[in-house]
Amino acid sequence: MTPLEAAQLLDPDMCAFVTGEASEIFDDVWASLAAWERATLFIVSGAHVFEIDAKLTAGKRAFGYYNILNKNAVVGGHIKYEALGAIAFVSIPFMQLESHCVIFFDKEGNIAFSVYVGRENHQLIDSVKEAFFAGRKAFCESV
Repeated sequence: MTPLEAAQLLDPDMCAFVTGEASEIFDDVWASLAAWERATLFIVSGAHVFEIDAKLTAGKRAFGYYNILNKNAVVGGHIKYEALGAIAFVSIPFMQLESHCVIFFDKEGNIAFSVYVGRENHQLIDSVKEAFFAGRKAFCESV
């Protein structure tokens, strides 16, 4: 079972999928995340987990990628948006703590990367939590 298949089995209160084609709506979803005060970007590669705690920056499409090139950005790079198959707003406790994230799945159903609601002193940042639920409501049909 892929992570996407597992997410599709979650209760709708825990997991809501973005309506529409992931590659087409990506820019809008990312822009909403870039408006958050702070987030934690998770990238898992093999047995390695990278956590980058920062304010995200919006980018723009060019040459088949969504390019984040702001010279002051902590998180920069090139996202192959056409390789995305689904985007989900997920609320699942992590280590007994309230946790909310946006998961970006590739076309094979694996997790490409995730963006978590930022924390300060182990507590969710209220404004970011509110923005998460506003994004969930704006981008997901069954909320």
